[in-house]
Formats: sequence, structure tokens, C-alpha cells
Amino acid sequence: MTRDDIAEVTACVETFFGAFATEPGLDERMAALAASFLREATIAHFTSEGELVVDDVAGFIEPRRAYLAGEAVTEFREWPLPGEVRVLGDLAVWSGAYAKEGHGSEGPLAGGGAKVIQLVRLEGVWRIAHVAWQDTPGGPQPSG
Repeated sequence: MTRDDIAEVTACVETFFGAFATEPGLDERMAALAASFLREATIAHFTSEGELVVDDVAGFIEPRRAYLAGEAVTEFREWPLPGEVRVLGDLAVWSGAYAKEGHGSEGPLAGGGAKVIQLVRLEGVWRIAHVAWQDTPGGPQPSG
């Protein structure tokens, strides 16, 4: 594991989180997000009802693009809190808490949870292979 590995993995994680904002440049951010995934990547999360949902890349990105481009939410952003990066050869994992905020039709939105992002290095480029997350009541929780 080198500092370059950590910096490249961190940049990929920042591309992931940075995509989820209502500010100008949504199409460019979503294109960068799609390019950061392996074609075969999976994204899994638990709904507020506790149901596990697993999507492919398009099934994950397109509903979020529509949500962020629509009028249901404004001034939205999502960002990682300090997390941990582990690199083992051509495998890497980022894990940590995240937060999100914005304004919806019924007032302020705030929350967060925990995410794990698994990456692989192919031909010298880090790509996301899998993302899993769970929102937590009341927002981000300290790791431990």
C-alpha cells in the first residue's frame, strides 16, 4: 500500500459522494460516477423498512439522477465523514460514516449512516466493485 494508492482510492470515494448534490454539473458528476464503477458492480442498501435492495450501476444511478434533477429536493449534498482506507494489493476498501442534508417539500432533510465501498485495481485504475450502506436513525454514528 502506497500513499498514491490511498490518494487514488480516496479520490474515487470522493467522486462517489460528490455525485449526490443538486448543484450545477449533475450530468457531469453522474457520468464520472458511472465511469468509476466496474460494469458488473453491485450496490446494496437497506430501505427504511429493513428490506435489502441490490442494484446494478444503471439501476442505482438513474433514480438518483432523476431525484436530484427534479423539484422534490434542493440544496442537497452528501459527503463522507472521516473513514478508513485499506489497500491489499489490487483490492481496497473504504468504510466509514457519511452525512447528507438538503431541503425537501416538507422542510429540511438531514441524515446519514454507514457505507462500505469495495474497489479493485484493473490496468492501473481503481474502480468500484461494490457499495453497501445503511442509513441510521438520527444520522451518522461514530465508527467503532
